[in-house]
Amino acid sequence: MKDKINILNLYGGVGGNRKNWTNCNVVCVENDPQIAAVYRDIFPDDTVFVCDAHQFLLNNLDGFDFIWSSPPCVSHSRAKRLNIATKQSNPIYPDMKLYEEILFLKYFARCSYVVENVRPYYKCLIEPSFIIGRHFFWSNKLLLSINAEADNIKDDKKINKHGFDLSGYKGIDKRKLYRNCTSPKTAGYILSKIFGDEYVA
Repeated sequence: MKDKINILNLYGGVGGNRKNWTNCNVVCVENDPQIAAVYRDIFPDDTVFVCDAHQFLLNNLDGFDFIWSSPPCVSHSRAKRLNIATKQSNPIYPDMKLYEEILFLKYFARCSYVVENVRPYYKCLIEPSFIIGRHFFWSNKLLLSINAEADNIKDDKKINKHGFDLSGYKGIDKRKLYRNCTSPKTAGYILSKIFGDEYVA
């Protein structure tokens, strides 16, 4: 078996992308203490920091074999623009931290990395490296763009489709957390293509 790889998992949520990774040491960064507590319960062997992932990346770029970043997608999503167009919500600025991290990692990362976000409502300011389903990925590894099963979670019947059970937790928006999960299959596929099948359960 190969040595464990060291992974930085930014904006961890409840760990949708993390679920199928194995043979690795993971440092997770999540700014919401309640969500971070759920992540700790699910992945007790991971190291979890409760702080701003954007700043953490700036201060802790080195020492990892792989960096995964999933900055908040709300301000970029087509759904948000539709809500604004139909006057269900007010206009907001697109959060440029997404592009800050893409450029920062492109020019300064010494390891493999992936930045993930949803397909935006506008033409990307930086073209993605590859596309899987409705998600765009920026990376220093050029993987094939592939079609994937839609991972939208539209109702409570599908709310646990990624294998997470949050029924025992209170004070968190479970539906939102499920919807924000990156597909474990997608994240596992990416890690396996970069490091090999032995790093995916």
